[in-house]
Amino acid sequence: MTENTANLTDPHFEFNINTGYIYTDLCNIWAEVPRELFRETEWKLENILRTKHIITVPYTEEMSAYLNGKSELLNSHREYAKDLNNPPYLEYFLQPNGALGNDLIAFNSNCLLVNGEDDSFDFFFALKLRVLDIMQVPNFLDYQFAANFKSNPKNYQRFLKSLLLKYPNTILVKPLQESINEYIGDFKVLIEDRMSTSNMNETHEIQKIVPLHNKEIKPIEEATTRQQVLAIHFMLDALNGLDCDKTEQARYIQFLTGKEPGAKKITDTRIYEVVKKLFDTTPVTLVKDLEIVKAYFTSLGMDTLVNRVNLKINENKRFIKNNKR
Repeated sequence: MTENTANLTDPHFEFNINTGYIYTDLCNIWAEVPRELFRETEWKLENILRTKHIITVPYTEEMSAYLNGKSELLNSHREYAKDLNNPPYLEYFLQPNGALGNDLIAFNSNCLLVNGEDDSFDFFFALKLRVLDIMQVPNFLDYQFAANFKSNPKNYQRFLKSLLLKYPNTILVKPLQESINEYIGDFKVLIEDRMSTSNMNETHEIQKIVPLHNKEIKPIEEATTRQQVLAIHFMLDALNGLDCDKTEQARYIQFLTGKEPGAKKITDTRIYEVVKKLFDTTPVTLVKDLEIVKAYFTSLGMDTLVNRVNLKINENKRFIKNNKR
């Protein structure tokens, strides 16, 4: 299993298409979306969860009283949901388990959808966009480009354009449409410069520093500390290790790199200075450093870390582009 596959199958990764999280987020904004959207969502979820044999509470004799109670409660939920002033969602449904009784299946059960494997992928992709913070939309689209579309620009552009045509207004409200259209419009700047190295001057400059795979990667000498700290930062982030104090992070990096061993205080080191202000440099310099770090991760097959670095690269490229206007 590659790093990318592992990341794609992580139900808790924030940008994956997990129908359970999407349903929960949709319920939290029920007053902002059409009520009929819940009927369609729950209908699709019933089919998906049944097909994938995802059961929350299977029927057993010990659970029969509990499940019978849930069956009666579900009827009252349906009546409650008919009132336009009440939330329209049902939270769960019951499925016959042979002649024994009913299994309970919660709509918010973890269920990951993958492009090309699930017919409802596009619907829940659109719903994911609807429940996301609008500021997270570009990062989500960047991640999905690599994770579910194998970094194929033409296929991704075609998918996003079709998505806008299929789900206008009901799911993809106007601000989302504008954000997606802007993303599509910026595709050459954000994506094709990574895909067509022969056509982009910036990529040529980076290639002088970072040759292709299986060749020696030569860091810029004066940026070596920042590059090393960046690499370790992304590894710690993937392992949820960034919550500790920055002095502890700096000590750990000093231990790994062997830099500045004679320093009496970690707070007096260049390592600590970089840890404190890791992204406090010009966007152009940061992009070059990040491309170098990405090249190392790519050569090691660490696709999850490559995706995380790409999010930061694209964020800075957008900043560079917008400030040239």
